[in-house]
Amino acid sequence: MARNRKNRRAEPRNLKRGLPPGAAVYTGAPRDGQVRVSVLRYTTESCAEIANIDFRACVPSPKPDEIVWINVDGIHQVEVVTTICGAFGVHPLAVEDLLNPNTRTKVDDYGDHIVAAAKMVNPAPPGLGGMFELEQVGVVVGPSWVLTFQERPGDGFESIRARLRGGAGRIRKMGADYLLHALLDSVVDVTAEVILSVDQRIDDLEAQPADLHVQAHDLRAELVALRRAVAPLREAISALLRAESPLVREHNKPYFRDLYDHVAQALDLIDSNRERVMSLVQLHLAENGHRLNEVMRVLTVVATLFIPLTFVVGVYGMNFKHMPELEWRYGYPAVWGVMVLMVLGMLAWFRSRRWL
Repeated sequence: MARNRKNRRAEPRNLKRGLPPGAAVYTGAPRDGQVRVSVLRYTTESCAEIANIDFRACVPSPKPDEIVWINVDGIHQVEVVTTICGAFGVHPLAVEDLLNPNTRTKVDDYGDHIVAAAKMVNPAPPGLGGMFELEQVGVVVGPSWVLTFQERPGDGFESIRARLRGGAGRIRKMGADYLLHALLDSVVDVTAEVILSVDQRIDDLEAQPADLHVQAHDLRAELVALRRAVAPLREAISALLRAESPLVREHNKPYFRDLYDHVAQALDLIDSNRERVMSLVQLHLAENGHRLNEVMRVLTVVATLFIPLTFVVGVYGMNFKHMPELEWRYGYPAVWGVMVLMVLGMLAWFRSRRWL
Protein backbone atom coordinates (compact mmCIF):
# COMPACT_ATOMS: atom_id res chain seq x y z
CA MET A 1 0.00 0.00 0.00
CA ALA A 2 2.85 2.41 0.83
CA ARG A 3 4.39 1.69 -2.54
CA ASN A 4 1.16 2.63 -4.32
CA ARG A 5 0.94 5.92 -2.42
CA LYS A 6 4.50 6.72 -3.37
CA ASN A 7 3.78 6.06 -7.00
CA ARG A 8 0.70 8.30 -6.91
CA ARG A 9 2.73 11.14 -5.47
CA ALA A 10 5.48 10.72 -8.04
CA GLU A 11 3.17 10.46 -11.04
CA PRO A 12 2.25 14.21 -11.32
CA ARG A 13 5.92 15.20 -11.25
CA ASN A 14 6.60 12.87 -14.15
CA LEU A 15 4.10 14.83 -16.26
CA LYS A 16 6.77 17.50 -16.83
CA ARG A 17 9.36 15.06 -18.10
CA GLY A 18 10.57 16.19 -21.52
CA LEU A 19 8.68 19.51 -21.45
CA PRO A 20 10.48 22.84 -21.91
CA PRO A 21 10.98 25.31 -19.04
CA GLY A 22 7.90 27.35 -18.36
CA ALA A 23 5.45 24.60 -19.34
CA ALA A 24 2.16 25.19 -17.52
CA VAL A 25 1.50 21.83 -15.84
CA TYR A 26 -0.07 21.24 -12.45
CA THR A 27 2.27 18.94 -10.54
CA GLY A 28 0.42 18.55 -7.25
CA ALA A 29 -1.80 15.81 -5.92
CA PRO A 30 -5.10 15.32 -7.81
CA ARG A 31 -7.86 17.53 -6.42
CA ASP A 32 -11.56 17.89 -7.04
CA GLY A 33 -13.75 20.92 -6.73
CA GLN A 34 -14.16 24.16 -8.58
CA VAL A 35 -11.51 26.85 -8.37
CA ARG A 36 -12.87 29.99 -6.74
CA VAL A 37 -11.73 33.47 -7.74
CA SER A 38 -12.42 36.62 -5.75
CA VAL A 39 -11.51 40.22 -6.48
CA LEU A 40 -10.98 43.00 -3.98
CA ARG A 41 -10.44 46.57 -5.23
CA TYR A 42 -9.52 49.34 -2.84
CA THR A 43 -8.33 52.92 -2.66
CA THR A 44 -7.61 55.12 0.31
CA GLU A 45 -11.31 56.00 0.47
CA SER A 46 -13.19 52.88 -0.62
CA CYS A 47 -13.12 49.11 -0.88
CA ALA A 48 -15.20 46.85 -3.13
CA GLU A 49 -15.21 43.06 -3.10
CA ILE A 50 -16.60 40.49 -5.56
CA ALA A 51 -16.63 36.79 -4.63
CA ASN A 52 -16.77 33.83 -7.02
CA ILE A 53 -16.09 35.88 -10.13
CA ASP A 54 -15.57 34.29 -13.54
CA PHE A 55 -11.82 33.99 -14.00
CA ARG A 56 -12.15 35.23 -17.59
CA ALA A 57 -13.37 38.55 -16.24
CA CYS A 58 -10.13 39.22 -14.35
CA VAL A 59 -8.48 41.91 -16.45
CA PRO A 60 -5.79 44.39 -15.38
CA SER A 61 -7.89 47.53 -15.37
CA PRO A 62 -7.27 49.30 -12.07
CA LYS A 63 -8.40 52.86 -11.75
CA PRO A 64 -6.00 55.63 -10.73
CA ASP A 65 -4.78 55.16 -7.14
CA GLU A 66 -6.57 51.81 -6.97
CA ILE A 67 -5.08 48.46 -5.95
CA VAL A 68 -6.59 45.23 -7.28
CA TRP A 69 -6.17 42.02 -5.27
CA ILE A 70 -7.24 38.83 -7.01
CA ASN A 71 -7.26 35.66 -4.92
CA VAL A 72 -7.48 32.18 -6.44
CA ASP A 73 -8.45 29.25 -4.20
CA GLY A 74 -7.16 26.17 -6.02
CA ILE A 75 -4.40 25.81 -8.58
CA HIS A 76 -5.34 22.38 -9.96
CA GLN A 77 -7.21 23.90 -12.91
CA VAL A 78 -4.41 25.06 -15.15
CA GLU A 79 -6.65 27.13 -17.43
CA VAL A 80 -7.72 29.39 -14.56
CA VAL A 81 -4.15 30.09 -13.45
CA THR A 82 -2.76 30.60 -16.95
CA THR A 83 -5.65 32.85 -18.02
CA ILE A 84 -5.31 35.17 -15.03
CA CYS A 85 -1.52 35.24 -15.19
CA GLY A 86 -1.66 35.83 -18.93
CA ALA A 87 -3.97 38.80 -18.48
CA PHE A 88 -1.41 40.41 -16.16
CA GLY A 89 1.67 39.42 -18.17
CA VAL A 90 3.16 37.08 -15.56
CA HIS A 91 6.34 35.36 -16.75
CA PRO A 92 5.90 31.72 -17.89
CA LEU A 93 8.56 30.53 -15.43
CA ALA A 94 6.59 32.16 -12.62
CA VAL A 95 3.41 30.46 -13.83
CA GLU A 96 5.26 27.14 -13.77
CA ASP A 97 6.24 27.76 -10.13
CA LEU A 98 2.70 28.77 -9.18
CA LEU A 99 1.36 25.46 -10.52
CA ASN A 100 3.92 23.45 -8.55
CA PRO A 101 2.93 22.97 -4.86
CA ASN A 102 6.48 21.76 -4.15
CA THR A 103 8.12 25.01 -5.21
CA ARG A 104 10.62 26.09 -2.59
CA THR A 105 10.04 29.34 -0.74
CA LYS A 106 11.65 32.14 -2.73
CA VAL A 107 11.26 35.58 -4.32
CA ASP A 108 11.89 36.21 -8.03
CA ASP A 109 12.10 39.67 -9.59
CA TYR A 110 10.90 39.77 -13.21
CA GLY A 111 11.19 43.53 -13.61
CA ASP A 112 7.59 44.62 -13.93
CA HIS A 113 6.36 42.13 -11.34
CA ILE A 114 7.67 40.20 -8.34
CA VAL A 115 6.74 36.59 -7.59
CA ALA A 116 6.92 35.19 -4.05
CA ALA A 117 6.31 31.57 -3.07
CA ALA A 118 5.85 30.59 0.57
CA LYS A 119 4.55 27.73 2.71
CA MET A 120 1.45 28.42 4.74
CA VAL A 121 1.68 26.34 7.93
CA ASN A 122 -1.95 25.60 8.79
CA PRO A 123 -3.08 23.72 11.92
CA ALA A 124 -3.97 20.16 10.95
CA PRO A 125 -7.68 19.25 11.04
CA PRO A 126 -8.63 16.89 13.90
CA GLY A 127 -8.21 13.23 13.14
CA LEU A 128 -5.61 13.58 10.39
CA GLY A 129 -2.60 13.17 12.65
CA GLY A 130 0.24 15.63 13.10
CA MET A 131 -0.03 19.21 14.30
CA PHE A 132 0.09 21.08 10.98
CA GLU A 133 -0.14 20.76 7.24
CA LEU A 134 1.66 22.77 4.59
CA GLU A 135 0.00 24.70 1.82
CA GLN A 136 1.72 26.42 -1.07
CA VAL A 137 0.93 30.13 -1.38
CA GLY A 138 2.02 32.10 -4.43
CA VAL A 139 1.95 35.90 -4.54
CA VAL A 140 2.51 37.99 -7.68
CA VAL A 141 2.92 41.74 -7.17
CA GLY A 142 2.69 44.37 -9.87
CA PRO A 143 2.61 48.18 -9.71
CA SER A 144 -1.07 48.32 -8.72
CA TRP A 145 -2.21 44.72 -8.50
CA VAL A 146 -1.60 41.62 -6.43
CA LEU A 147 -2.42 38.01 -7.33
CA THR A 148 -2.53 35.26 -4.70
CA PHE A 149 -2.79 31.56 -5.49
CA GLN A 150 -3.58 28.93 -2.87
CA GLU A 151 -3.98 25.18 -3.05
CA ARG A 152 -7.34 25.03 -1.29
CA PRO A 153 -10.03 27.27 0.21
CA GLY A 154 -9.57 28.67 3.66
CA ASP A 155 -6.55 30.77 4.59
CA GLY A 156 -5.10 33.18 7.10
CA PHE A 157 -5.84 36.22 4.93
CA GLU A 158 -9.30 37.00 6.28
CA SER A 159 -7.88 39.46 8.79
CA ILE A 160 -6.28 41.37 5.91
CA ARG A 161 -9.61 41.51 4.08
CA ALA A 162 -11.24 42.80 7.26
CA ARG A 163 -8.64 45.56 7.54
CA LEU A 164 -9.20 46.55 3.92
CA ARG A 165 -12.99 46.56 4.29
CA GLY A 166 -12.86 48.69 7.42
CA GLY A 167 -10.02 50.93 6.32
CA ALA A 168 -8.17 50.14 9.54
CA GLY A 169 -4.55 51.16 9.77
CA ARG A 170 -2.32 52.14 6.90
CA ILE A 171 -2.95 49.18 4.60
CA ARG A 172 -5.09 51.12 2.09
CA LYS A 173 -2.54 53.90 1.80
CA MET A 174 0.74 52.02 1.37
CA GLY A 175 0.44 50.41 -2.06
CA ALA A 176 0.72 46.90 -3.48
CA ASP A 177 4.11 46.20 -1.90
CA TYR A 178 2.65 46.81 1.55
CA LEU A 179 -0.12 44.34 0.75
CA LEU A 180 2.66 41.83 -0.07
CA HIS A 181 4.11 42.53 3.37
CA ALA A 182 0.71 42.01 4.99
CA LEU A 183 0.22 38.68 3.19
CA LEU A 184 3.65 37.37 4.20
CA ASP A 185 3.12 38.67 7.73
CA SER A 186 -0.12 36.69 7.87
CA VAL A 187 1.79 33.56 6.81
CA VAL A 188 4.26 34.16 9.64
CA ASP A 189 1.47 34.79 12.17
CA VAL A 190 -0.26 31.49 11.33
CA THR A 191 3.09 29.74 11.62
CA ALA A 192 3.67 31.33 15.03
CA GLU A 193 0.35 29.92 16.25
CA VAL A 194 1.43 26.43 15.21
CA ILE A 195 4.79 26.89 16.93
CA LEU A 196 3.03 27.91 20.15
CA SER A 197 0.85 24.79 19.96
CA VAL A 198 4.01 22.69 19.63
CA ASP A 199 5.45 24.51 22.62
CA GLN A 200 2.32 23.70 24.64
CA ARG A 201 2.55 20.06 23.60
CA ILE A 202 6.13 19.92 24.88
CA ASP A 203 4.95 21.39 28.21
CA ASP A 204 2.30 18.67 28.44
CA LEU A 205 4.90 16.04 27.64
CA GLU A 206 7.15 17.31 30.44
CA ALA A 207 4.25 17.12 32.89
CA GLN A 208 3.05 13.65 31.81
CA PRO A 209 5.84 11.83 29.96
CA ALA A 210 3.74 8.85 28.87
CA ASP A 211 5.12 7.17 25.73
CA LEU A 212 7.79 9.83 25.76
CA HIS A 213 10.02 8.22 23.15
CA VAL A 214 7.24 7.93 20.59
CA GLN A 215 5.85 11.41 21.20
CA ALA A 216 9.31 12.99 21.30
CA HIS A 217 10.19 11.34 17.99
CA ASP A 218 6.99 12.69 16.43
CA LEU A 219 7.59 16.16 17.85
CA ARG A 220 11.16 16.24 16.60
CA ALA A 221 10.05 15.21 13.10
CA GLU A 222 7.37 17.93 13.11
CA LEU A 223 9.86 20.55 14.26
CA VAL A 224 12.31 19.55 11.53
CA ALA A 225 9.55 19.82 8.91
CA LEU A 226 8.44 23.14 10.40
CA ARG A 227 11.93 24.58 10.23
CA ARG A 228 12.35 23.34 6.69
CA ALA A 229 9.18 25.25 5.76
CA VAL A 230 10.00 28.47 7.64
CA ALA A 231 13.76 28.90 7.17
CA PRO A 232 13.67 29.72 3.42
CA LEU A 233 11.17 32.51 4.11
CA ARG A 234 13.89 34.44 5.92
CA GLU A 235 16.07 34.27 2.81
CA ALA A 236 13.12 35.33 0.64
CA ILE A 237 12.43 38.40 2.77
CA SER A 238 16.12 39.22 2.76
CA ALA A 239 16.00 39.11 -1.05
CA LEU A 240 13.11 41.60 -0.99
CA LEU A 241 15.13 43.92 1.24
CA ARG A 242 18.10 43.76 -1.14
CA ALA A 243 15.94 44.20 -4.23
CA GLU A 244 16.35 47.40 -6.19
CA SER A 245 12.99 46.97 -7.87
CA PRO A 246 10.72 50.03 -7.89
CA LEU A 247 7.91 47.67 -6.88
CA VAL A 248 9.37 47.48 -3.34
CA ARG A 249 9.54 51.09 -2.28
CA GLU A 250 12.07 52.35 0.21
CA HIS A 251 9.54 53.66 2.72
CA ASN A 252 8.00 50.16 3.00
CA LYS A 253 11.28 48.31 3.57
CA PRO A 254 11.25 48.90 7.36
CA TYR A 255 8.11 46.77 7.51
CA PHE A 256 9.89 43.97 5.66
CA ARG A 257 12.81 44.28 8.07
CA ASP A 258 10.37 43.90 10.94
CA LEU A 259 8.91 40.86 9.21
CA TYR A 260 12.44 39.45 8.84
CA ASP A 261 12.85 39.77 12.61
CA HIS A 262 9.55 37.93 13.18
CA VAL A 263 10.71 35.04 11.01
CA ALA A 264 14.05 34.96 12.85
CA GLN A 265 12.19 34.81 16.18
CA ALA A 266 10.02 31.97 14.88
CA LEU A 267 13.13 30.04 13.84
CA ASP A 268 14.73 30.66 17.23
CA LEU A 269 11.63 29.29 18.93
CA ILE A 270 11.63 26.23 16.67
CA ASP A 271 15.29 25.58 17.49
CA SER A 272 14.60 26.13 21.19
CA ASN A 273 11.72 23.66 21.11
CA ARG A 274 13.84 21.11 19.30
CA GLU A 275 16.52 21.44 21.99
CA ARG A 276 13.83 21.06 24.66
CA VAL A 277 12.65 17.84 23.05
CA MET A 278 16.18 16.48 22.87
CA SER A 279 16.88 17.51 26.47
CA LEU A 280 13.66 15.85 27.56
CA VAL A 281 14.68 12.61 25.84
CA GLN A 282 18.16 12.77 27.35
CA LEU A 283 16.72 13.45 30.82
CA HIS A 284 14.33 10.53 30.40
CA LEU A 285 17.19 8.26 29.35
CA ALA A 286 19.31 9.49 32.28
CA GLU A 287 16.49 8.81 34.73
CA ASN A 288 15.98 5.34 33.31
CA GLY A 289 19.72 4.73 33.49
CA HIS A 290 19.80 5.92 37.09
CA ARG A 291 16.91 3.61 38.02
CA LEU A 292 18.64 0.75 36.26
CA ASN A 293 21.86 1.50 38.17
CA GLU A 294 19.94 1.47 41.44
CA VAL A 295 18.40 -1.89 40.61
CA MET A 296 21.75 -3.31 39.51
CA ARG A 297 23.39 -2.05 42.68
CA VAL A 298 20.80 -3.80 44.85
CA LEU A 299 21.11 -6.98 42.85
CA THR A 300 24.90 -6.80 43.05
CA VAL A 301 24.79 -6.38 46.82
CA VAL A 302 22.40 -9.33 47.18
CA ALA A 303 24.57 -11.49 44.93
CA THR A 304 27.71 -10.44 46.84
CA LEU A 305 26.12 -11.35 50.16
CA PHE A 306 25.22 -14.80 48.91
CA ILE A 307 28.66 -15.61 47.50
CA PRO A 308 30.30 -16.46 50.88
CA LEU A 309 27.08 -18.10 52.07
CA THR A 310 27.13 -20.29 49.00
CA PHE A 311 30.74 -21.19 49.78
CA VAL A 312 29.88 -22.17 53.34
CA VAL A 313 26.89 -24.32 52.46
CA GLY A 314 28.86 -25.77 49.57
CA VAL A 315 31.62 -26.94 51.93
CA TYR A 316 29.20 -28.51 54.35
CA GLY A 317 27.19 -30.01 51.57
CA MET A 318 30.07 -32.28 50.55
CA ASN A 319 29.56 -35.97 51.24
CA PHE A 320 32.83 -36.72 53.03
CA LYS A 321 32.52 -39.15 55.92
CA HIS A 322 35.22 -37.69 58.15
CA MET A 323 34.18 -34.04 58.70
CA PRO A 324 34.63 -33.14 62.38
CA GLU A 325 31.92 -30.47 62.40
CA LEU A 326 29.27 -32.94 61.27
CA GLU A 327 29.46 -34.82 64.55
CA TRP A 328 29.43 -31.69 66.69
CA ARG A 329 26.16 -31.08 68.51
CA TYR A 330 26.22 -27.30 67.94
CA GLY A 331 27.62 -27.44 64.40
CA TYR A 332 24.38 -26.49 62.67
CA PRO A 333 23.62 -23.36 64.77
CA ALA A 334 27.29 -22.43 64.63
CA VAL A 335 27.28 -22.44 60.84
CA TRP A 336 24.15 -20.27 60.84
CA GLY A 337 25.77 -17.90 63.27
CA VAL A 338 28.90 -17.62 61.13
CA MET A 339 26.80 -16.90 58.02
CA VAL A 340 24.72 -14.26 59.80
CA LEU A 341 27.86 -12.58 61.11
CA MET A 342 29.36 -12.64 57.62
CA VAL A 343 26.26 -10.96 56.17
CA LEU A 344 26.15 -8.33 58.91
CA GLY A 345 29.85 -7.64 58.55
CA MET A 346 29.61 -7.23 54.80
CA LEU A 347 26.59 -4.91 55.16
CA ALA A 348 28.50 -2.76 57.65
CA TRP A 349 31.49 -2.62 55.32
CA PHE A 350 29.26 -1.66 52.34
CA ARG A 351 27.69 1.11 54.37
CA SER A 352 31.09 2.42 55.48
CA ARG A 353 32.10 2.62 51.80
CA ARG A 354 28.81 4.40 50.99
CA TRP A 355 27.73 1.64 48.65
CA LEU A 356 24.37 1.45 50.45
